[in-house]
Amino acid sequence: MQYIGLGILIIVTAFATAVLGPWMFAVLAVGLVFWFLVEWPLFSLGVLLLGVLAGQLVRIPVGGGTVVPSDLLLFAAVSAWVLRKLVRREAFVLPSPLNAPLIVLDIVMMLSLLWATLVMPLGEVLNGALYFLRFLAYQMIFFLVQSSAQGVGHIKRLFSMVLGTGVLLGVLGFLQLVIFPDFSFMVPEGWDPHAGRLLSTWFDPNLLGGLFAFLAVLVLAQILSGERVSLTRLMALSILIAALLLTFSRSSYVAFVLGFFVIILLTIRRSWWMLIFGVAVLVVSFLSSPRIQERVEGIFTIDVTAQKRIESWSSIIFLASEHPLLGVGYNTLRYAQFEEGLITDPGEHSAGGSDSSLLTILATTGIVGLLAFVWLSVSAVALSWKVFVAKHADEFSRGLGLGMIGGLAVLFAHSQFVNSLLYPHILAMVWMVLGMLVWISGTESRSKNQEPGGEKFKSTTLNS
Repeated sequence: MQYIGLGILIIVTAFATAVLGPWMFAVLAVGLVFWFLVEWPLFSLGVLLLGVLAGQLVRIPVGGGTVVPSDLLLFAAVSAWVLRKLVRREAFVLPSPLNAPLIVLDIVMMLSLLWATLVMPLGEVLNGALYFLRFLAYQMIFFLVQSSAQGVGHIKRLFSMVLGTGVLLGVLGFLQLVIFPDFSFMVPEGWDPHAGRLLSTWFDPNLLGGLFAFLAVLVLAQILSGERVSLTRLMALSILIAALLLTFSRSSYVAFVLGFFVIILLTIRRSWWMLIFGVAVLVVSFLSSPRIQERVEGIFTIDVTAQKRIESWSSIIFLASEHPLLGVGYNTLRYAQFEEGLITDPGEHSAGGSDSSLLTILATTGIVGLLAFVWLSVSAVALSWKVFVAKHADEFSRGLGLGMIGGLAVLFAHSQFVNSLLYPHILAMVWMVLGMLVWISGTESRSKNQEPGGEKFKSTTLNS
């Protein structure tokens, strides 16, 4: 029977080669990669991180927006994961405290788009719907991680891959500062004329700075949890901190300091030395760079950038007041602002959001959507806290829970000045870490049930 199957495969391959010619090799290559994605989900996450690393280097216009490499790679990874689950008849979703608020948020976003069809042209609403589908696709990373991990070794490797992506972004940013220190030549393409700031492949120092702050806090939390500190981790932390400083992003500085103090306060008995060392590093960095001094002093003044940010907040608050219940429709903000005369060009890169993620969610999905998002955020913090204080958790797991508490504080602070909580590349990282935490919390629950006399706690899990 196996020879018959092999014979059929040879015949099909020969026929395909005759029809496709040289393109057959491309088809075989794509098929081989897809097979790897199906068989090794961790490989698919690594491929997705390559898309995050590519950032904005390639942008494909689609409708009123664009598609970047991470979107295409995400589609391939999710498709392979779905196929794997269907063939093996495995569950797609594990129990977690994030499932309910996430479903509610998705429903509200969908309802906001349906409501928008009553007041907007269908084409504009459909463009917003495409971005809603992308938001759903990035959520799949969360479920992919938690349902595909086969042990703590997988989780640790994925964590290292996430950190490695941030480090490579930093290294590419150092090269960019040497080769392209002035980004003014990209102004015709719709980008800001940043000069002397680390942009890497994301072309945006503020969003990139938020990622560096988030990852740096995750590494610091591992150190404070007692996890063995390797030279590789220390080098990674040094690169992340250096890259963060070179973005000269005030919002990222503020966010990092907040996240840093959050994890210090939660571990103050054993982290007093880190507090002293961290303050010393911040002071030295401030005193050694006139530009950092200028940026930090700008936190307490209203310059041109701050004035534009205030104007952006005012515009979004005005739109939210006009559509309080379900907003103007998810990701239709560029069209709503243009119709109200709040912006002059709906095609600008920044037109699709505002300088605050929470205000963007309020304006596009209304009060109902904002409440659902707050519910999701609080649930994420609660999940991280449970992993951090779990009795059976090891140092790595506790460090991951602690790091995510500090990391979420970083993102919440950062997203009040930059629309970072809805930025796809940052979302990919956040969903990966949250997926790790759900898997760890499930392991903790199983450990409790395996204790002597633990059967009576069988219905009580960390996810309840």
